[in-house]
Amino acid sequence: MAFVKKDIIDRTAVKLKAEKEFVGSTDRRNVGAVVEAVLVSLRELLTECSSKNDRLEIRHFGTFEIRHMKPRPSARNPRFPEKEMLVPARRKIHFRSCKMLRGVLNGAEEQS
Repeated sequence: MAFVKKDIIDRTAVKLKAEKEFVGSTDRRNVGAVVEAVLVSLRELLTECSSKNDRLEIRHFGTFEIRHMKPRPSARNPRFPEKEMLVPARRKIHFRSCKMLRGVLNGAEEQS
């Protein structure tokens, strides 16, 4: 199941209401604005880091880094296998989760 922004907003609203540390109203519009701001700022940070060939590290979550892919001279389209094509060099974002998150995903006890 993929999460969309609406799911993130709903879960964040529930969490903020439970903790009661959120200043102001915790209705869906305010939480939606907070989540939107977080997602926009994350996208801007990733864009800035990609232009500098830097990495973005979020403590207790993971690291985003830019990886350079070499060009491949011979790739094939499955529909037309006789026709070869060139795949140009490109950059891609690689995410590596933190040790604690990997432990949770792999079923180990949560580590501090």
